[in-house]
Amino acid sequence: MSHWTMRLMVFVGLNWLLTAATAVHAETHTSPAGYTVQIPDGWTAASISNVDQLSEEIRVILKEKNVDLKQIDLMVLGPQEFGQIVANFNVVVTPGQIPVARMSIEEFTTVVKGEYEKVGVKISNFTARKVNVSGREAFEANYDPVMPWDTVPIRQRQVVIPGGGRTFTVTFTSSTDSYKQDAVVFDAVQQSLQVPAPTLSTGIFSGMTRGAIIGGIAGGLGAALSMLLKKKKQTNAGGE
Repeated sequence: MSHWTMRLMVFVGLNWLLTAATAVHAETHTSPAGYTVQIPDGWTAASISNVDQLSEEIRVILKEKNVDLKQIDLMVLGPQEFGQIVANFNVVVTPGQIPVARMSIEEFTTVVKGEYEKVGVKISNFTARKVNVSGREAFEANYDPVMPWDTVPIRQRQVVIPGGGRTFTVTFTSSTDSYKQDAVVFDAVQQSLQVPAPTLSTGIFSGMTRGAIIGGIAGGLGAALSMLLKKKKQTNAGGE
């Protein structure tokens, strides 16, 4: 596993753990990055604004690990059931607009799948299409990822939208067993998303790719969080 992936794992696992008490109920989240999105009732939102609420111990660890908290603009966790947190979505904002109108679905598929393979994520059942999100043309991908750590089987949906000179990547994650049920919530969140109007500038495609990879790994960590916490407890117990 790459050093970059490990850094992201530390950030996501600890940040979600410590911000779980900050619940947002059926409210519209307005980001300084320029987008708005609806937070489902009973789901928990965490963002860069939560950093001051973390304990001093955790903030020191994050600093020592050189973790960039600005990589993920928003993370939202679904209700915790039977000690597991699986359903989640996150938003990553990267510079440069993906040129959706000029890019083919085949090109999008080839690049995204290739970048996932570079970081050790195996992809199957990948489908992609162009969709309308709040009046904007965007790419939507659905696939089954196998992360380079233990987790329940998961399915992800990614929506990639250009706007305001940036690319907004929204990644939805659920277990394969629950995906059909959670997709109802994901559909509502997806259609609630509002991003700035596109500018004339287009396409730093590497920026879109980085957003997709970060979002996908973060979603996979949300699904694996209960396992990570269980291992942490076992390690602590063994050291006593």
